[in-house]
Amino acid sequence: MPGTKPNFYNAFGDILEFDTSNDLQLQLLDVLKRLVELFRKQKLFCVWISYIPFVFLIKAEAVKEALKKHKMVDKSWQYSYFKVIFGDGIFASTGEKWKSRRKLLTSCFHPDILRSFLPIFNEKSQNLVIALRDETQKDFTEIIDFTTSCTVDIMSGT
Repeated sequence: MPGTKPNFYNAFGDILEFDTSNDLQLQLLDVLKRLVELFRKQKLFCVWISYIPFVFLIKAEAVKEALKKHKMVDKSWQYSYFKVIFGDGIFASTGEKWKSRRKLLTSCFHPDILRSFLPIFNEKSQNLVIALRDETQKDFTEIIDFTTSCTVDIMSGT
């Protein structure tokens, strides 16, 4: 599998890539971006945090293959942390509960249904572009408020 190989003497794995004096989330995104570029011709790659592998699927065919396997409905232990936040919804549920909830959601994302929402997506996205246009003159812009507002507008319009 593409990615760094685990080493018995390297208990930290790829975590040594991070400089803990800076924003850890931004560093994580930077490292993942670099790895995606490095392995862009591959379907997936692996990152090790301590002795725990994290596999990232970066090509659509890899995701498709993973999702069609019935064995893949069980989540790894890391998802238990998300149960605190998301409860036992589709994101953290497994097995039959996951299958039944996925089946309910699948019809909501049918292309014909999504196509009917395009005018709303376009209108709200254009509003976001207009709002961000004024921000281009600044050295730095925190876009979280803008994107959150756009997301809520789209959700309330659909």
